[in-house]
Amino acid sequence: LQENTDYEIIVDINGNKVLIRCQCGATSTLGRKENTYLLSNYLRHLTNQSPCIIVQKKLKNADEIAADNLASSFDTTDVSADKTLIMSDTPSNINLTEQVLSFRNELFYDLVKQQCGTIALELMQVQDISSVDCLLEIGDIFSFLELDSDELISIKRKSGIFLNDGRFVLKKGLKAKVENFINTLHGLNQQYLKSSMRHNSNDSNSSNDLIIPEYLLKKFPFIQTLIVYSNLIMKSKYDFTFLNIILNNMFRNLSTEERGFRYEDVVRQFATSLYILGGRTAYEFIRLNIPAFLPTAL
Repeated sequence: LQENTDYEIIVDINGNKVLIRCQCGATSTLGRKENTYLLSNYLRHLTNQSPCIIVQKKLKNADEIAADNLASSFDTTDVSADKTLIMSDTPSNINLTEQVLSFRNELFYDLVKQQCGTIALELMQVQDISSVDCLLEIGDIFSFLELDSDELISIKRKSGIFLNDGRFVLKKGLKAKVENFINTLHGLNQQYLKSSMRHNSNDSNSSNDLIIPEYLLKKFPFIQTLIVYSNLIMKSKYDFTFLNIILNNMFRNLSTEERGFRYEDVVRQFATSLYILGGRTAYEFIRLNIPAFLPTAL
């Protein structure tokens, strides 16, 4: 593994910590013993039962490199002797970063396999879920199994158990792993959105007086209307919470590339309801005419 290509070393001077951030998005804190930093946590991340996707790619490209050769290149100090080591990175507690929000296709599939296992991966591939953004939009991947189809019998047998009375029961462990994974991704998405809001707020609030350029008023005349009628709007009986979320989400997206668009959970819920109630044609009509408002329909 090459530094700055497969991983990077981060030194936190204030926190007196040293971390290794893997290219897959996981971050491991190095334990310390006197003046020596231990690589035990990072080693566990690379060699656990569901290996890091970076390691998997390395092994695919070089079949002759065995896993024990990889492990021997790192410090194998007894972890139990070091009281300062944090819990090792495993699929259930791995520290994912916002970088994974843009994962799609092979990177996404490798991440799902590492975090949830091959059965969850197969469930997503059958439904053509090929990106983190798509997974967050769908949410419940198991509702697909409620369909009455002979084509699903094979994947159902892997995902759960058929009872004698004909009912199907999903494996609790599988469901828990997938739900934890999706909840983690939702948390990262919310963290990303809040971070973007703070960043944009800091940029725009450098002074107490807000100055709106004339060209902006010409391009978006509704801003002038909003200012003129601000007092009436503030006293209005209507709730503008949802409208604020939509506008904030839209303008944040418009400031980035389309592949980097992110959507608040309430916007995703609205999009799902619109698609169900109005159909694909109505959904696409609104999506194409109001840029950055709705996610792409599958």
